Amino acid sequence: MSNTEQYRPLERGTVIANKYEIEKYLGESLIGPTYVVRHQESHKLIAIKFIRQEYATVQDLDRVRELIRQAKRVNHKNVVRYGKVGEYQGMVFFTQEYFPSKNLRQEMLDKEARNENFSIADVVEIASEVLQALSAIHSSEIYHTNLKPENILIRYKTQDHGAKVFREIKITDIMTAMIIGDENIKPSPYRSPECWDNGLSYRGPQSDVYSIGQVLYELLIGKPARGTYFAPTQLRDDLNDRIDGIIEIALSPSPQDRYASPQIMLDQIRTYFSEEFLQAFAAQENSKVPLYVGGGIVASIAIFGMILLGGQESELELALEYDSVLRKEVTKEAESQAPGKSQFAELQAKHADSGMVFIPEGPALIGSLKQEFEYVIGVKQSGQKDHVRKTSDRTWATRGDDAAHKVPVKGFYIDRFEWNNPTVIDPDFPQQPTTQVTYVNAQNLCDSVHKRLCTETEWEKACKGWENNIFSYGDSYDDNHCLVNGEYVFSSDKDCYSSYGVFGMNAGPREWTDSDAKGKNNEVIIKGGGYKIKDEKTQRCSSTSSMKADWADANLSFRCCLDAE
Repeated sequence: MSNTEQYRPLERGTVIANKYEIEKYLGESLIGPTYVVRHQESHKLIAIKFIRQEYATVQDLDRVRELIRQAKRVNHKNVVRYGKVGEYQGMVFFTQEYFPSKNLRQEMLDKEARNENFSIADVVEIASEVLQALSAIHSSEIYHTNLKPENILIRYKTQDHGAKVFREIKITDIMTAMIIGDENIKPSPYRSPECWDNGLSYRGPQSDVYSIGQVLYELLIGKPARGTYFAPTQLRDDLNDRIDGIIEIALSPSPQDRYASPQIMLDQIRTYFSEEFLQAFAAQENSKVPLYVGGGIVASIAIFGMILLGGQESELELALEYDSVLRKEVTKEAESQAPGKSQFAELQAKHADSGMVFIPEGPALIGSLKQEFEYVIGVKQSGQKDHVRKTSDRTWATRGDDAAHKVPVKGFYIDRFEWNNPTVIDPDFPQQPTTQVTYVNAQNLCDSVHKRLCTETEWEKACKGWENNIFSYGDSYDDNHCLVNGEYVFSSDKDCYSSYGVFGMNAGPREWTDSDAKGKNNEVIIKGGGYKIKDEKTQRCSSTSSMKADWADANLSFRCCLDAE
């Protein structure tokens, strides 16, 4: 097929690559012409897409094969599956699952023609399914960057002679931007600003969060948000204002201010689900909830409306619920990946002689929890009950640009104490950590004992413990924590250890890590604190600051780490 003929549809019955017989021409997609074909051996219908020669030629076969190979690792019910790559008459093509359906744009136009809104149940189900699909592709380091109603596919299936109707949703074109190049995709309301305004300076999960935020807004209001947009509740009176906050975060101009992942956005939505719905949702993960039964909306789906309607929880209660969802998910996954008791004990003993603690492989919540952004956490003082007080400064979290998100962490060892990491604690001769060390001093001292400095993520995981606490000792701040007679020293005080068994991560001196501070020349991330400055904000496990690599002071120490291997 020559370059001048590439847009001329092939005739029905044409056989491609000796095995795909064309059944129907579907039209032009962004990447090129698309057909339904029948595999001549299996007789199965599949889709085949040709790539315009301006985007890929036969010389690009290996590159396209590698991209499709990456896409084939995604196996999720809400994502169209990819198949094989080939060449026909000078054009590169690939096959994919054939999913007879209509797209969300067509569904929107149908609603508009009937002068109808999408119900709350419809909006939440569609958004939830798409967010699950995005989480699946992101786990394979694929970012759509061009998600829009046109590539969200919807198909309805019936059971019991039409008495039950099910909606199936899949996203498609997950590799288009990577195959043809982001620069070949025109700006649209659904593409995040960084994907076209700033020369593609960023490609990551937050770009797709922006896109689904626009789709969610359009489902609710009937058009995407542009410029200074109205909040959904200003244009539709059957919504609760909680949805305004979800939209505002998803559509933040800066990627750092959006949800860090689709999963976190989905968890935020699920925060407002009733317990009954959560149970129903978990039970229905692999089979669609019926939309209608005998003409009536099923009760479990009707509960969708509770997300955006009604409810009088305080902001604190909602923040705590949101954090609880995240913590339960991450803790459950971490426990499932942890080694058995005998193996764990063996790993713990391996470097115990050098004063190290084993931290098992598994996810951790890295960054600030919701309650940390919105509230000053409870203060625990003598004779005073734990409490939470609201702060007038809603941005007090020093790590305010990084919301808590799940991060996979490989197993590692970390010093139980700061340097010089004593293996025996003598109460008659209390010791303090070594301070006045620069970053290079710390590197060299760790290297001298065949260890290394810890990364920022390792340090934070060790601090938060199994429970992903705000402080190493829990969620309530204690300004006398870890002090013996008003002084910080290495001790056997069990309250001064995280649940992993690491000492003094919120009460000792600040500590060097081996992570560079992004955007700050020659500065390195430091963590912890409280030795000289008793401050609730900076003692949190998520708190992060930085110093020049040649800096040293009496409130700056370090501890070492070691790979589990």
